[in-house]
Amino acid sequence: MRVYDRQEAVTNATQIPKVDVKIAIANTQIFFGDEVVVRMQILNNSNIRQKLLYNQPKIPSGGPWATTGRVTDKATQLSVVKLENKALLGSHFYTDEELEGHYLTLDPADQLSGYHKLTDIVVLQALDNKLPVGTYDLQLFYYSVPSNVLTFTVAEKDTT
Repeated sequence: MRVYDRQEAVTNATQIPKVDVKIAIANTQIFFGDEVVVRMQILNNSNIRQKLLYNQPKIPSGGPWATTGRVTDKATQLSVVKLENKALLGSHFYTDEELEGHYLTLDPADQLSGYHKLTDIVVLQALDNKLPVGTYDLQLFYYSVPSNVLTFTVAEKDTT
């Protein structure tokens, strides 16, 4: 019986899915303290049916399987992320039997998508796990397949 770590490193290029990853957020300006909710879309860009893991068998992080994220402050060009994958905070192992019911099959040109809180995918450097006021670039990676880069701004809440 093979046991898998939830974020098992993909070292063999044939294991990396042939997909396009696109992300979007509803508004490019959010207010300090509000959640950044990301729509992640996975498109099968190959000419074969692919069997993918996307949803978690157990929800340690709330983020999609094998997804990491980068958030960069545009002013400083520095990362504001402590951990690119929140699941690194826990230890979760799965057997083939536990994973079997969690695979999704995507035919060529089919897609799947889901909405995820950014803080369910990454751990931010700020102690309160909130993004400070500023402008940021966001990019997610499904396995190691990069998404597009989104730019968004965190603004002060208007208290008047």
